[in-house]
Amino acid sequence: MASGGVDVYRHRILTEVAGEIGETCNLTVPEGSQILYVDRVEAEWPFGVQLPVGSRVPLHCTASGELYLGSLPESRRRKLLNSLPLDVYTLQTITNRETLSAEIEAIRRDKVGLDNEEFVAGMVAAAVSIMDGRGCTAAMLAVHAPVIRMDMAKLRAQIPLLRRAAKRIS
Repeated sequence: MASGGVDVYRHRILTEVAGEIGETCNLTVPEGSQILYVDRVEAEWPFGVQLPVGSRVPLHCTASGELYLGSLPESRRRKLLNSLPLDVYTLQTITNRETLSAEIEAIRRDKVGLDNEEFVAGMVAAAVSIMDGRGCTAAMLAVHAPVIRMDMAKLRAQIPLLRRAAKRIS
């Protein structure tokens, strides 16, 4: 991602989205077989999930990671999926490659990554793509929240807002 004024602009958008949704917003990028947090605005609640800038999370069980996998050309996606260790993080983590492939196909259709307590028990997340000048996924804009404050239906209702913000960042 660019630096200087663009970072301030991007962070301001994240701040606006986090304020409107009332939950933590993140900007992530793919890094090898993981997702890297490059910007973040925390929710102003006492209970949340701490994944500071610089954190790395797996591809197979995070909203941003699954969205990134869904953005890849089929041959590259298949190769990466076959090489990933599908470690278990919660009872909801998908560890079967066929099931994960089907999930990623749905993500390709809907263009939204969702994490329904797959990475952290008690946390849900949604991610949308931030596109580069060629129309490829360059980064992901995500929101996550504890399920005590936001269920999947409420989270899905935030997707239009996330998409508008991602377009502004693109």
